[in-house]
Amino acid sequence: MIAVSYQHQLQSPDTIPLITTMVNQSVQLFPGEYHYLKYDSLTKYLEPQQHTSLTDGLSPVVCDAIAKTPLWLQSMLTTQFHHLSNPEPYAQLIINSSRQLADEIAFTIAASSLGKVPPVSVIQKNVEALYRNDAYVEYAEIVDVDNGDNNYYSTIIYQTLEGGIKTDYILPKDLYYWYIVHPEISSENAEEVYGEIWRDYLIHHNDIGYPLLKEKINGVLYLWDGEAYHQPGQRLWNLSMTLHPTAIEAIGYWIGKTVPYGAMGSRPGQPQKIAHEHNGWCGELQRLAVAAQRALLIPSIGACNVAEDHVSREFYDQGWHQNDNWWYDGGGAVDIPDIYGYGWGKNMSSIYGWQGDDAIYEVTSRYIHPEDQVTLTFNVQDLFLQPIDGARITALVTGIKDITWYKMQIWDVIQQVWEHIPSILKGKILQQLFTRIETRFDEIPDIIDGVTISIWNYTNARGICTLTLGKNLDHIFLIQSGNLKKAWQFARHNTIRILDEPYNKTYNILFADITPRPRRHLLKSMPDGSNEFSVKFESTGTQAQSHLQFDDIGRYNSEGYVEVYLVDKENLQLFQQEKFFRCYDYLAASQDELTIKSNLNEWYLIFYNPTQATTISLNYSASGAISEMSSYIDIVTPTTTIFTEPRYGIGDQITISGIASDDVTISIENNTYQIPCIDGKWLYQWTTDQLTPGNYTINGFFNDASDSISITLLDIDPPEIHITSPTEGIILDDDTILVEGTCRDAHNLDKIQISIDDNDPLDIAFAGTFWQTTLDISTLPLGDHVLTAHAYDTLGLYAHHSIVFVVNDSGHSWGPQIGLVYHQPLSNITNVSNVIVYANITKGNPFSIGDCILTLKGSTETHEYLMYRYGDFPQQQRHLEDPLINESNDPLYGVELAQLPSGSYSYYISSFDTANNMVKSGNYSFIVH
Repeated sequence: MIAVSYQHQLQSPDTIPLITTMVNQSVQLFPGEYHYLKYDSLTKYLEPQQHTSLTDGLSPVVCDAIAKTPLWLQSMLTTQFHHLSNPEPYAQLIINSSRQLADEIAFTIAASSLGKVPPVSVIQKNVEALYRNDAYVEYAEIVDVDNGDNNYYSTIIYQTLEGGIKTDYILPKDLYYWYIVHPEISSENAEEVYGEIWRDYLIHHNDIGYPLLKEKINGVLYLWDGEAYHQPGQRLWNLSMTLHPTAIEAIGYWIGKTVPYGAMGSRPGQPQKIAHEHNGWCGELQRLAVAAQRALLIPSIGACNVAEDHVSREFYDQGWHQNDNWWYDGGGAVDIPDIYGYGWGKNMSSIYGWQGDDAIYEVTSRYIHPEDQVTLTFNVQDLFLQPIDGARITALVTGIKDITWYKMQIWDVIQQVWEHIPSILKGKILQQLFTRIETRFDEIPDIIDGVTISIWNYTNARGICTLTLGKNLDHIFLIQSGNLKKAWQFARHNTIRILDEPYNKTYNILFADITPRPRRHLLKSMPDGSNEFSVKFESTGTQAQSHLQFDDIGRYNSEGYVEVYLVDKENLQLFQQEKFFRCYDYLAASQDELTIKSNLNEWYLIFYNPTQATTISLNYSASGAISEMSSYIDIVTPTTTIFTEPRYGIGDQITISGIASDDVTISIENNTYQIPCIDGKWLYQWTTDQLTPGNYTINGFFNDASDSISITLLDIDPPEIHITSPTEGIILDDDTILVEGTCRDAHNLDKIQISIDDNDPLDIAFAGTFWQTTLDISTLPLGDHVLTAHAYDTLGLYAHHSIVFVVNDSGHSWGPQIGLVYHQPLSNITNVSNVIVYANITKGNPFSIGDCILTLKGSTETHEYLMYRYGDFPQQQRHLEDPLINESNDPLYGVELAQLPSGSYSYYISSFDTANNMVKSGNYSFIVH
């Protein structure tokens, strides 16, 4: 006998029956798939359906990479690997990376557009740059959280000002990965330009005459001061930092001075090119700003009001905040979302944010007041009045549109075709034809008037899509379902709706879709039984959908939705055959909790995903109290549906837990452990450090009851090695050097080697985690050298650590060479001039250039400033569109003194090399009027 009742509040502790069987499970259900939970009175245990692992079909190395990935990311990464034709190089990148970098690398792979992942080298450089750039940032610090349970992650601690008071807060980890780690900003691909990724290029390179971002952020202690304000045009550095000494202000200043000219020429999408060409409208400023903020560890997204032709950005500081730069270095705004609709008088239809996988999400409500919004709900159903998920709702409005970006993309294609035509074929007639095409193309207007896509979204698992829009515009809605392509191309089902009045409205859309999805069933009820079971579940939904302008596929997350049936064995078979069946009870929900009381010998609880386009992530827990059980034990965790059995890296601490009628015995290999059982539950932390890779069976016993699980241990972490002595940059004049360090490996360290300047590595002995050796450096030439310690484990995984040391000779006293020294402006300096001192400093001996210090003397005070290498990362030729194209762009040392009070000043430069030799320039002077 069986009956079902639903409970929506927890029972008091004294009414909870003793639990004798328990299951915790996470399941991924693709459209039309199901999963069931079984109870069998013969075994007296709840048993989940034997599943097909999500990694089926993937190679062993790819499965190993997924196992190394944090648990919270494994499902997402597995999905991505299934979409890649050659996932092995990405898997190797994860396996060969340190644990510190593995989560960011795995996330970048997983969170890219499905089937379209940046090159391996770009991913690696992008993540390594995160930690390098951390050293330049004083208001933020990356923290790595690793409890040894293979669910590690990273995030950031920030220092901000709130009402003038210093405050620290921790960034939610999802924001760290999506809006700092992710290398894609909008429609551009993540790639190297000028030989560098944008995260490195923007910080370390500037063209002469434009500011260096690394210099502008130096000494900035706060992310933001919590103030909303307008930034003036042609702003002055000293005044800006006096009023707002924050990273948000420093980056805004840098953007205005780096791109001070209106758009011309090629309209590039890559942040490196935008920074180097120094021109652009809002689109270029947006991409550059988002990249710069992410490079400096500030969560940032692009905010797009595409239909009304403006884009900006947002940054996160305990909430999302508007931020923008006006073109021509015309100033900007911080945390004034009203500036567009209520300052400029811009009649906006919608604003959306852009994820790195090319999915978008609505942020309209941050920019348009509630009284000026209209909410449109679309309820899309088939002929059986069943919800249709994955239907696309595209909102269109009429208005002007800047099409220069599209023109340049088309013209680039035309030019590429022309350049691929052999010169011998480019006769007079073809040349004239090309010239005519070019002339006609130039005549196409940059601005057009017509219908423009404003925003789009997709119906969720319940067939519902809601859009929030500005109410003062005419809106046209294109609703499409099945075989979705671009908005202007027909789908399987298409219809149009028009908002004729600016009011909240629900559109009920009926498509002639007869795809059989509902399972035909009839309810039947049974009286109560004595065995009691409790089931609790929750679900989320994800759709993979293409961007409307591109083919890139991103993830749209929404509420989940499952149908739940309680059946016997006969009706389970009818369900599986998609025939009419009977069930004891039925519900359809995204989450719920139910109680089952039954004496039936066998029953099944089915979780079914009835959608067409939504993948459901289902988490459920079930427990039962079987009245006739006296001795029992149930191992509940760990569990997995990613693999056929749980997989962990050697060194992980694995939580093995369950329920039992009393204290239990756990056996692993030849070891046994007595585990206390408290309130019917027990737990054992299995430390796997130094174990051998392979399959391990964990057995649990109590009296005549037993249970077991299998766990696979993998060697998937490279060794960790560090040189502790000598220290970075040490200057040596002895014939020998004592090298010491530490090294550990979770499984079995094979060898440690030492090399200098990558020459002939030397094997050295080690004991435990400590190693040391003495090296003869008497034959090394004077100068800088790189000492590297290499570590290999028995499976070939590799790690290294390097330091730079300097070999000097006390019989010499050298130093760099200081050439031309000058300041800008050369004359007529006022107290609003931006004063910059330049020096041509070159290597004049075997040693590299170290610090270069400018000493500035005023009438009453003397200050020292660190000088930076300008134009040298990498050295760039002037771009044709750069107004300073005729200026020299050779690498120089420089420092921006910014604005100085009126008076007389003198200065000189002290330049040190890595051996601490110093040379000093002559004295120079200027007057500030």
